[in-house]
Amino acid sequence: MHQLAPLIHTALPHLSFEVRAVIDAMLLTRGSVGTAQWVASHLSFSNRFRLARRLSSEGLPRCIAYPAG
Repeated sequence: MHQLAPLIHTALPHLSFEVRAVIDAMLLTRGSVGTAQWVASHLSFSNRFRLARRLSSEGLPRCIAYPAG
């Protein structure tokens, strides 16, 4: 995390605090941050679909909010 996070934040300075939090959490846990609904509710999104829309609007893949399984 210590080497990759600064690179991502520098390359994508337009990301909101919430989206940066998702990325940082994924880096810290090596990808496993819980269900999309859990992440959405802890970041004050009403559901995982709103989280997916935010990710998409900031240029990231929506699939982060729709994990397989």
